[in-house]
Amino acid sequence: MRGHASKCASINTPTLSSVRKMMERTKHTVHVFSIIPGLADALSKSLPDTTVVNARSHGFGFNDYYKKTERYLTDEELNLLSETEILLCDPQTLTQVLVRKGFYFLANLRWAHVTTAGVDGVMKVLSPEKEPPFILTRSTSDGLALMLAEYVVGQIVCHERGWMDTHMKQINKDYRGWQTFHTFRSLSQLTVGVMGLGKIGLTTAKALKGFGCRVHGLVRTPRSRSSIEPFVDQLWHGREGLAYFLKDCDYLVNLLPSTPLTRGLLGDTVLSGASRRPVLVNVGRGDIISEADLLKALEEGWLSAAVLDCYEKEPVPEESLLWAHPRVVMTPHNSSIVKEDAGGSCFPKDCHYLVKLLPFTRLTRGLHGDAVLRRASSRPVLVNVGSGDIFSEADLLKALEEGWLSAAVLDCYEKEPVPEESLLWTHIRILMTPHNSCTNSGDYKCHPIVREFIASFENYLASRPHHRGDSDCEGSGEVTGGGGARTDEVTSPDIPT
Repeated sequence: MRGHASKCASINTPTLSSVRKMMERTKHTVHVFSIIPGLADALSKSLPDTTVVNARSHGFGFNDYYKKTERYLTDEELNLLSETEILLCDPQTLTQVLVRKGFYFLANLRWAHVTTAGVDGVMKVLSPEKEPPFILTRSTSDGLALMLAEYVVGQIVCHERGWMDTHMKQINKDYRGWQTFHTFRSLSQLTVGVMGLGKIGLTTAKALKGFGCRVHGLVRTPRSRSSIEPFVDQLWHGREGLAYFLKDCDYLVNLLPSTPLTRGLLGDTVLSGASRRPVLVNVGRGDIISEADLLKALEEGWLSAAVLDCYEKEPVPEESLLWAHPRVVMTPHNSSIVKEDAGGSCFPKDCHYLVKLLPFTRLTRGLHGDAVLRRASSRPVLVNVGSGDIFSEADLLKALEEGWLSAAVLDCYEKEPVPEESLLWTHIRILMTPHNSCTNSGDYKCHPIVREFIASFENYLASRPHHRGDSDCEGSGEVTGGGGARTDEVTSPDIPT
């Protein structure tokens, strides 16, 4: 709204401070009109002194499978919105009202807050000649930023480890090469370029940096180094910096909004300068690159793959070539949709994920048999990367059948190799990987086993007493025996004892 001061003044647009003062003086009603389940109830609990009205009617929201269902608002709903003073809504709702009824239909509206970070649909309706007579704000919460950061990290890990292909092998019972070690790059070996470093971009950069990634950033205008440290290693700005930014990226994460400056930014032959053939992860806006340009970049080898949560056209047309492309992963624009009431941290009653890293011992064998798992009231997902005999296959299948577990992700098993007749292979709530959760590839110096051994070796040398004659054999490659530290006396700070 900046730059339209005279227009705002002529229609008495309130300032945010005046809205706050108004709310302090009187008791107000907030109307919630959103497809997000449980939003009105959560707001009502957080604002006990405010009247919260859930204006969402039946059939507008998520169905049982969390599929987004949208429709035209009824006359009754529109009339209710016309009386609203404070509105919490999805951007599609506000856009629909403005397009169908015009700005002054919402004559009583003082403040509208939309539930998403993206408001480009609303902004297309707005113009200097159509300045709305209400405050418009959007969601840029830490929670939203964290959800998008989780999506980015999860998709990168999934792609690097080939979990999509592994799952297809599992459900097809394709045993070829199942027990062979499949190597992959760890996050610490990757350079990830983040386009857009607002709250969401910086949160994503921080998450990636926490796993040891080298992070490159691209912003619209120059920015001070102190504003991005220590989460971004190198920073470029504007179109003039784009080619340098793309050059060394293994992954390219778009978090930019849709604006005249960003539309088609990665189009034409721009991506031909990305020498490492990066994977594009798009969670910003789909019009950063047209579908035709994206398909060309994949065909020419400028991109090695694409993970898409937003698209040039939404919903994606049925005839789109993206659906069946072997190097495209699609998600239905849900990277920041979270289930309500996801709290809980006490094990086992409120534990949502049971991550097992316990070693194989007689004390852990059968630790999570049916007597224990039935106590997990929140139906957790079991992630087992420790030892397969923490429970029997029969107990695991029973826990899934009884609903004590909602799903299981397995990298180790009661019997290895997994028997061909095992029911795990085709179970719809089990994801299997071939015991390769730490088979890292790439620079040998980055391999965790190499790092661990070097640390132990240095401890061994430090703890080994000097002997007469050691200086004589320096550099000879000989190792003198006797009196040195025993193997069981050498420990590394990274090795659990």
